[in-house]
Amino acid sequence: MSFYLIQSTFNRGEISPLLGSRADVDFWRQSLFYCRNFQILTHGGLRRRSGSRFVTEVDSSAQITRLFPFSFSETQSYVLELSGSGYLRFLANRGVVQSGGSPYRISHSYAGSDLFRLSYAQFNDVAYFAHKNYTPQKLLRSAETNWSISAAVFEDGPYLDRNTTATTLEPSATGGAVPKMTGATTPSGTVSGTAPTTGALWQLFDRDDGQVVNWNSLPVDVQYNFGGSSKVVDGYWILGPKSSVGAAPTSWVFQGYNGTDWITLDSVSGETGWTGGEYRYFNFQNETAYQAYRFQFKGNNGLSSGTLLAMYEIALHERAANQTPFNLTASSTAGINNGAGFSASDVGRSIRFLGADGRWNWMKITSFVSSTTVKVILHDQALPDVTPSLNWSLGAFASSTGWPAAVTLYNERLMWARTSEKPVTVYGSKQGNFEDYGVSDPLRETDGINITLLSSNMNEILWIVDDEDLITGSAKQVRTVGPSDITQSFSATNITQRKGPNSGASHVQPISIGGVVLYVGAGGTKIRELVLGEQNRYVAPELSLIGEHYFKDGIVDWAFSEKPDPIIYAVTGDGLLVAITYDREQRVLGFSRHDFGGFVESVAVIPGTEPGHDDVYLVIKRTINGATKRYVEVMENAFDPQSDAVEDAFFVDCGLSYSGAATMTITGLSHLEGESVVALADGNVVEGLTVASGQITLPYAASKVHVGLAMKSRAVTVPISGPQQDGTLFGRRKTNLSAYVDVYGSGALQMGAYAGDRWTPALTDVLLATGDELFGNKVELQTGFKRADIEGSWTEGDGQIVMETDKPLPLIIRSLMLQNESEP
Repeated sequence: MSFYLIQSTFNRGEISPLLGSRADVDFWRQSLFYCRNFQILTHGGLRRRSGSRFVTEVDSSAQITRLFPFSFSETQSYVLELSGSGYLRFLANRGVVQSGGSPYRISHSYAGSDLFRLSYAQFNDVAYFAHKNYTPQKLLRSAETNWSISAAVFEDGPYLDRNTTATTLEPSATGGAVPKMTGATTPSGTVSGTAPTTGALWQLFDRDDGQVVNWNSLPVDVQYNFGGSSKVVDGYWILGPKSSVGAAPTSWVFQGYNGTDWITLDSVSGETGWTGGEYRYFNFQNETAYQAYRFQFKGNNGLSSGTLLAMYEIALHERAANQTPFNLTASSTAGINNGAGFSASDVGRSIRFLGADGRWNWMKITSFVSSTTVKVILHDQALPDVTPSLNWSLGAFASSTGWPAAVTLYNERLMWARTSEKPVTVYGSKQGNFEDYGVSDPLRETDGINITLLSSNMNEILWIVDDEDLITGSAKQVRTVGPSDITQSFSATNITQRKGPNSGASHVQPISIGGVVLYVGAGGTKIRELVLGEQNRYVAPELSLIGEHYFKDGIVDWAFSEKPDPIIYAVTGDGLLVAITYDREQRVLGFSRHDFGGFVESVAVIPGTEPGHDDVYLVIKRTINGATKRYVEVMENAFDPQSDAVEDAFFVDCGLSYSGAATMTITGLSHLEGESVVALADGNVVEGLTVASGQITLPYAASKVHVGLAMKSRAVTVPISGPQQDGTLFGRRKTNLSAYVDVYGSGALQMGAYAGDRWTPALTDVLLATGDELFGNKVELQTGFKRADIEGSWTEGDGQIVMETDKPLPLIIRSLMLQNESEP
């Protein structure tokens, strides 16, 4: 019986051999048995992938290298090349950023073995790196050849839990600019101003709230002069009256004297509603040292006669960066670094400290003295005294407690997660301030965030990623952090955690595509699609099910290219690149594999050098002339028959191009020394070339030449299953008499029957005429149905067809029609 079959779409790509003869499933006739070096198009066809263009050898070919994208805009994008050699280089516009004729590079601290455990987040001109064994790093771009990497700054936290031991911390100074005064001029400086009715002016600065200072008239001036020196003040507090609160100040200016003029630093009005014995705190920006400071109090809280102004204490805070560090002494080592006490690695760590005024302040450790003593500087406000305190918290990030392993941006906050001591805790900066993690008492919306995930299935956090919620992944569960009230925005006062799917994750950073988060499952062998299911709960169906055989060696790196086609590129442990065409709206999911003739180690995608295209950068380890080389290569843009001529076709790997005056000698190929290469010279195929002394010689002069390693694109159809009135064709003898293939703008194609190792008849040229008449003349690209005579067999094969080419020419297959004959 003779019949015709048409396969008009290939958009499932190569399917798992576990699906066997599952012709009953809908996607069977949309699939392929085998697919190499083809991209699955959302339209349903197959497009031969373009070649890879050589960019540069990595900083050190002996060291593993990882790529990261850094995109400021469509026109200002870079690929970061982090090498195990300890250097970071920058790639842009398919080249290496140069400085003084050499690649521009800076140092980094990561070992090669740790590069693929780095977590990465980038926005504008800044990027952050996290790894559990390293202090978090901040990368800053100031100009194309002015980059810096340094420790990320953590101001005011984040913090561990509050101390629960009997250990107290005692400061030796208050962080105040004015010493504890015992008189108007002792121990130093001078207190002056409007004489009070009760008390002495200097008693406002004696750190003793036992004596009220009041005045029966307004305005009132209070001044302190350092007497020959100067200090930088950036805040102050006022302790109001314990009774007669109507005499509390409500309006004033605070000024600094520079030797010539009084400069207003802060102006306050409307400070009403005082309660008895209340502290009020005021901060302002100032980096200038003044030799004297003064208050000019102008109004009170409502009194009109008698005592018009009353206060107990005033304290000026010396800017932390200008303070002389002072001792902070612990009564024991209990509660500090698991009982070991302070260590030299604590330098730079924050400490949250509750003062005698009931206010939480924070200090930063500047140097190590002993296991019970460190030197600190005090931020925010001066302490009222040096009373020891039981209430303190150490910064959450330190070598003793571990560094965060994951970082991302979410809701205008920089989020970190997972330390050794707090493996399931997420920390967030203040909203809009990525260096400040402070919290208020009581809590405010914009405060920093500290939330520990509570679940019996939650292992240490491996990654965090932003979506509608903040999503966290561990080896046993995915869990989310988001607003408790979904009608309000996420904040420090509107936060909750929600259970996610119990399908665990690997450490590979997820990809967010069109509002859907894709993540690599535990073990690296599955891809899961995190979506909201019924009852507004997340579910994670397996996306890689029909292509599961590609991921047996695990996914080690991946990236998403949106243009011109939505394709996920996944680097697998066996050094190949799996391409997954993923268009959720069009329900397209197709798998193919790319073989570059080397071992692919890393991938990164940035906006391309041409509009409508992304650039896919790869690190590929190759053996060149007997030596191991690691090259950065970029996949060439997809060939477009509507706008590209055959001379522009780039279908060689690790290749380069020449354009200029016609020549027979092509130089600059030292990266392929000793290798057999092919060329497309003015649109014609030239084979049998070998690179020697960094060059090749063509058999004729050409003005546009692409040279590189040959690659083979090969697709094999699934077995024929029908139609058959009395059942399936599986198991019946059959043969293909002929095939018609619909191509578009294509230059080379061979076709034939397929039966694996059992039977390999010769393939037939369907495209690409050969012979002397084409010598030096460009190939003509063809479009439409082309007939291929198939050498068949009644005893071997399942009616499968091979479609392949190894010529450096484009090939787009839109559909395939087979004329088949089978036994009844």
